[in-house]
Amino acid sequence: EFALLDLKPIYALPDGQLLFNGRQVELVGFSVEKEPKRGFRSASLTGRLDLARLDNPSFDLRLQAERMTSYYEDVGQSFKADDIDMDLSFAGSISASKLAGRVRLDQPKSEASLRVLLLPVPPPPPALRDEFFENMALAVEVDIRSLVLDSELAEVKASGAIEVEGTFYKPLFQGDITIDEGQVFILNRPFEITHGRVVLNRLAPTKSILDVMYDPFELNPTLDLEAQTEEIADTQTGGKYVVTLTLKGSAQKIAPDFTAASEDPDVDPIEELPRIVNLLAFGMADLNVADLDYTAAVTAAGQLLSKQVEKVGLNEFTILPSPKSGDPTLRAGKYLGGLPLPLWVRYEALLEKMAEGEVRVEHKITPFLTIVGRAQSKYDHYGLGVGLKKEFR
Repeated sequence: EFALLDLKPIYALPDGQLLFNGRQVELVGFSVEKEPKRGFRSASLTGRLDLARLDNPSFDLRLQAERMTSYYEDVGQSFKADDIDMDLSFAGSISASKLAGRVRLDQPKSEASLRVLLLPVPPPPPALRDEFFENMALAVEVDIRSLVLDSELAEVKASGAIEVEGTFYKPLFQGDITIDEGQVFILNRPFEITHGRVVLNRLAPTKSILDVMYDPFELNPTLDLEAQTEEIADTQTGGKYVVTLTLKGSAQKIAPDFTAASEDPDVDPIEELPRIVNLLAFGMADLNVADLDYTAAVTAAGQLLSKQVEKVGLNEFTILPSPKSGDPTLRAGKYLGGLPLPLWVRYEALLEKMAEGEVRVEHKITPFLTIVGRAQSKYDHYGLGVGLKKEFR
């Protein structure tokens, strides 16, 4: 068997033979074809061992595998790949060795959640120093094709190549990843990525590979990204703008830059960040409310939380300003399709008065006819009605 750090599953090789010639050992028969239950379509382990020095045996091994399956899951993050090819050589001795070769990942998927929205996460356990890993040199190229990244702030597909050198405890990462397509979500607005590149150019070793797996921000890559919204109409002035988001610089120190321009030469561009935030959040660049920062913050929080609540089974989750007062309002809903009558169950309330909201139950009879039930405990409002709905285009 062999394993890859904390990734699962553990891969079981078939039975093979060790052919001895004195203290020289050859590996024979450690190969398998078309057995996905072992975690790969095919795999082989070949090479030799030299046991002339039992206190420091040497080896020259080669591991090849096709269509490996691998997954990793921790608090707030997961990784899964169903198509990994690898060709790795492992040569040297216990006291000095080298792991070299190539790993290709095709269409892996990674989901990450913002840790600030979760319960406090304990620091990673201290990596036990091991002489074998300390003296293992790395020269591995990781080829990534169509990587899908899914988080509260972005959905992207990316490809690239990264070279891992140095040692297990002091690795060097160099390479770049190009964002092929995707979106960034800010204040409930999707920004289509027009250009995106992530560059890793570490000239000094980072923390151990285990630390990097636990917190990828340890790599601190350089970002070069540009994304744009669709045309946004200012409901007050009638002007139409395209907002551009630019991210350039170190990931740990970067600050987003926003610009809002119009194709109409008679419409002035918006340069002040507060007005651009107003336009994104509320569709009005010159909105004048004293608690704008708070309202914009909770609106953004609704976007960040929306994907978290999907994981617990809610189908609808939004935080928006109330159409009546402008105060932040929570709207959550669940679709129940397995009942005798398929129902939408929704709850809506002001964030400051969550116990005084309204429960709404809807059953659609036809595309135009809906039965609606409502209950509002504060004002003792209860009722059942039939609504007629028609969409005009």
